[in-house]
Order: sequence, then structure tokens, then C-alpha cells
Amino acid sequence: MTIALGILTSHSFVVGADSQEGSGYPGDFKTSVGKIGWHATGYRAKDGMRVRSICITGAGDAGYLGVIKQEIIERFVEMGNRITLSAFRAELKHIVQRFYREHVIPFGNTPGLDLRVQLIVAARV
Repeated sequence: MTIALGILTSHSFVVGADSQEGSGYPGDFKTSVGKIGWHATGYRAKDGMRVRSICITGAGDAGYLGVIKQEIIERFVEMGNRITLSAFRAELKHIVQRFYREHVIPFGNTPGLDLRVQLIVAARV
């Protein structure tokens, strides 16, 4: 399980995640990397230079978090510099719904297996 934190301020955001994950047995921990995914791109707009960026972390199964983070970042990049927050929100909703439908819900009744993920997504366009 990954534990995450997101703080939104008036001018920026702070995203954090724990540095260890457990495999379900007390005392059996390993270090892990890559719990926070991000991408930033600078581009020239009519009124000057702009930056669009995304940062994602979350709580839940670390393997599933890694996969869905990558899918979301790839889609953010694909949407290009003309992206709007409302369009990205719609895409994000679609990605999460599809991910749950294909990868989480089918295993929902498996005893002792919790594949749910909770995401913190911060984006600037």
C-alpha cells in the first residue's frame, strides 16, 4: 500500500508519498521509487512562454498506481498545448473508469486482495 498527500495552496501545490511499501507481512518492507509521476513542458503562447505540467501520486496497490499514473501522464502529453482543464478532467474520468472496469472490479470479490487506488492529480495548463 502506498500512502500519499496533496496540499493545494493559492499559488502552487505540494505532493508527497511514502518511501516504503509492505507486502502484507509485518516487518517485511522494501524501499521503492517512482511513487510520484510528473511531466512538464514549456511552450510559446501568443502572450509569452507557458508551462503545462502534471503531477500524480496516490494510495493503494503500488503496481496498479504505477500503471494508471503512466496512462494518465501519457494522455496529458498526447493532448498537447491546446489542452484545457475541463477537457483533461473528462479524459481523466474516462481513464479511471476504464481502469476500474478492466482491472479492479473483476477482482473485487477475491478474499484478501484490495486493488483499489486513490489518486491525487495536480495539473496546470
